[in-house]
Amino acid sequence: MAKAVLADAESVMLPRWASGDIEIESSPLSIATSQLEVSLLGGAVRADAVLHGVVDGVELSSLCVEVRVHHAVDSTKRAVLSQHGVDVIEIDLSGLDEGAVSDPLAFRRHVLEDANNRHWINLATARYVAEGAETALFEVEDVSLTERVITTKAGRPFTIREQWAYLVKPGSREPVRLQIPDETVGEKALPYPRGLHAISARSLTVDQWGRLRLRYKIYLDHIEMNPPDTEDKQVGLFDHQSTIGGPGFRVRPRDWKGLPGR
Repeated sequence: MAKAVLADAESVMLPRWASGDIEIESSPLSIATSQLEVSLLGGAVRADAVLHGVVDGVELSSLCVEVRVHHAVDSTKRAVLSQHGVDVIEIDLSGLDEGAVSDPLAFRRHVLEDANNRHWINLATARYVAEGAETALFEVEDVSLTERVITTKAGRPFTIREQWAYLVKPGSREPVRLQIPDETVGEKALPYPRGLHAISARSLTVDQWGRLRLRYKIYLDHIEMNPPDTEDKQVGLFDHQSTIGGPGFRVRPRDWKGLPGR
């Protein structure tokens, strides 16, 4: 029944999205086209519906909609969809009583308009996040590293490891090269994972005049989806990170050589 409603709907409410100190309130997606029971990623997963539409001036080319009645999207399916950068929401109709199901207008409202019965499984469209949060983000698609060697002032060769990404700002998206933290600052030279990233608080320092500055190397924190019903405290971008897991920003563990900023 829910899929039939989605098939001819003109719009559907998207869930609120939050990670760290970035929040985007619920907004309606104007639907241009819809397909039901769509096989994705070479048959690896199957979506209840795939919608193409526009929200707040941003195009979502393939929004997957999963309808929950008895079972939620399992962890394996979540991981596959997240790994391949697919936008997915889940609409939870498991709590509807018989009266709501038998009333066509009420049922349609629950499927299309109720912002409280849905959440994001994965949000990968960087422009939607950047526009909604009014902030710049980095979008990583390619996890391969390149190396180039420069000569220092002392005449020694120095290897710089880099990774291609996109700087996504409200209204623009441009390719950039990211320098990867490495053993010079006490880290293994690991590429940033696929997905959305924000500039880490570790990249910021205060100069002698009290002005906020970027360090000579920029660090990124991976933005992760919040579980829909988490008991953990929301972790903000500038909050102390005691662990590397949980909702919000995932921060890579560090082994500093000396003190930060020295």
